Amino acid sequence: MNEDPKMTAHRGEGEAGRPDVASARTVAVSLLLEPRTVTVFLSAVVLFLTGAHLLGLVFRYGLDHDHVYGLVPLFNLNIEQNVPTLYSTLTLFLCGVLSVSIAQATLRSGGRFVWQWRGLGFLFLFLALDEFASIHERLEGPMKSLVGTGGFLTNAWVFPYVVAGAVLLVLGVPFLLGLPGRTRNVLVLSGLVFVSGAAGLEVLAGPDKEAAAGVSNLTLACWATAEEFLEMAGVVVCINALTTHLADELGGVALSVLRGR
Repeated sequence: MNEDPKMTAHRGEGEAGRPDVASARTVAVSLLLEPRTVTVFLSAVVLFLTGAHLLGLVFRYGLDHDHVYGLVPLFNLNIEQNVPTLYSTLTLFLCGVLSVSIAQATLRSGGRFVWQWRGLGFLFLFLALDEFASIHERLEGPMKSLVGTGGFLTNAWVFPYVVAGAVLLVLGVPFLLGLPGRTRNVLVLSGLVFVSGAAGLEVLAGPDKEAAAGVSNLTLACWATAEEFLEMAGVVVCINALTTHLADELGGVALSVLRGR
């Protein structure tokens, strides 16, 4: 028995022209983070922010203009609630998201160190919160009252962070040794660069900060420039390590959006 062409066309339209209900509930969205492209882009942003900050120093200390329509404080690396703070907060948050994504992908593939990747992710999320809310600076007063720091430990908040970092490093040695060689090496490099700015130069700048007695000067501004540049550079290197690990070891990550029934 021959089928009515109109009925065939109508049924075909229902099957082909309208998506299946079950398949319509799941939409795969791929977020492409190509490691080299991301690294080049973020490096360019870091160079721009550093250049804008240096130009601001020229206006402030060379031309005696410390505002310039609000642009000098807007790009000052040494103060909070401006463009560099927003950038640093977002990139640290991205490190946290990437680390947690690696943990989930590792869990699904049956790999090792799931909880270590999660712990690293939460550490980055804390650092992002710290950058946004300046938690470390709130420890300055209590630490000075507790241990009476000065000289190289004028920036007293460094002490508890260095101790906590050393403990985490010791606990993380098996995790680092178990990672693929490139991932381990680049992560260690990023940590060294970040810590050298966040803690190392903070310690070296201590005597100058103590001598300045709370008064801003060009020397302190130069210390702050180097510190913040190394911190931002370290985060860029870390993002390169995480995105490369996702791409090479885990095949990337796809985001699925589910629509309720």
